[in-house]
Amino acid sequence: MHIEFLQKVCDINDWSDPRIDHIIRNELRSTPDYKRKQWEFAMIYLALEAKGKIHGRSRGIAFGAGRERLVFALANRVEHLLATDLYTADSTWVGARTNSPKDWLLSAAPFEVDTSRLDAAFMDMNAISAEPNSVDFCYSSCAFEHIGKEKQTFVDHLAAVKNILKDGGVYVLTTELHYGDTIASPHNFFFSLPDLLSIVEESGLSADPVFDVRPAKTALNRPSIDPATFGLPVVSQPVVTPLRHGRVFTSTMLVLTKRSKQNAVEVMGYDNTAEWLARQWDALNDELWSEWRTLNANAKVPATIVGHDEMIAPDEHDDVPAFHTSWMHFGDGPVQINVALAGSSLDRDLVCRVVERPANHEVDRRMCAETRMVSGIRNLQFEARRDKVYAVLGRGAIRSDSHITVSARKNASLHRSATAV
Repeated sequence: MHIEFLQKVCDINDWSDPRIDHIIRNELRSTPDYKRKQWEFAMIYLALEAKGKIHGRSRGIAFGAGRERLVFALANRVEHLLATDLYTADSTWVGARTNSPKDWLLSAAPFEVDTSRLDAAFMDMNAISAEPNSVDFCYSSCAFEHIGKEKQTFVDHLAAVKNILKDGGVYVLTTELHYGDTIASPHNFFFSLPDLLSIVEESGLSADPVFDVRPAKTALNRPSIDPATFGLPVVSQPVVTPLRHGRVFTSTMLVLTKRSKQNAVEVMGYDNTAEWLARQWDALNDELWSEWRTLNANAKVPATIVGHDEMIAPDEHDDVPAFHTSWMHFGDGPVQINVALAGSSLDRDLVCRVVERPANHEVDRRMCAETRMVSGIRNLQFEARRDKVYAVLGRGAIRSDSHITVSARKNASLHRSATAV
């Protein structure tokens, strides 16, 4: 197996390329785990190497670097690497909370590193501070999608990187590619391929001439569900094409060069791959929801999931949900939800609701079904749609000796229509 084009989507077969295997084992000093983050690190390294940027006279900047393993691997191979992130004691990113960036970075070194070649500093990707035409390369690993609320922010970032790169300098970045329209969640974009290429074109950087969207049509490239949806622990299994909240996406890599003339980009295989993934998604939904599945009832409680309050609609009686499942995708068809309350009866009704929202953004919630309970089991029924995702939430107080179980399945005999909350 040999990766033909560097600018591509994640593919389980990429781990079979001897160059990727060598980078993982000898440069990252790890073992193959078939997870997207490892793919990103190895592919960034491979691209920088292929572009002639890994050598003893090369200087680079890593954006959104945290304490990632790739920082240490590259620092040992170049003249100098500056790792940057929102490094402050009260950073909004847990992985960047420090007042002493370099000491904090080095304290996490997974192997010996030449400290003279590595520095760390605070830098906002929207306010890059470096001299024009001063660096040979830059890179970022799935940080790009978090920097903005609108398209122009991403264009401006790439233009700023172009300004600090030397002529012929390279910016290699990985980000989220959504097989569908761009999902413009503030600071958490999932890009469509046309929008991603448009951002690059407007920035003035030149993408590699081919964008390869031809992952192997094998089981390990099919959409994969999140075990947390069902309250299960994360297991060590390949995750190449996640299916989350009705979104099928994957990691992709852009290889961008500062040159006088931009390349036209040939996209290979996108339509065929998107159609194949859609068929796999339908088959997964049919199999998954054909029988009862127990859901994680503690997925979106604000006390433990900071920053997701917008996923919970305000309630006139109580702003804090007693429980909240993950957002789930059922495809088209009737769905049945069971809510079971075990233990002591409640003094006040627990209001249980099924809420829907569009899969492509996190607003316009509507209530599909509602019931009230103080004990026992209650059933909710509604008609699901392919372009929607659904969550079950409860309002009210649950006793400490009580326990909520929420389960779901599709049932062809049920028919309900949604009404506005």
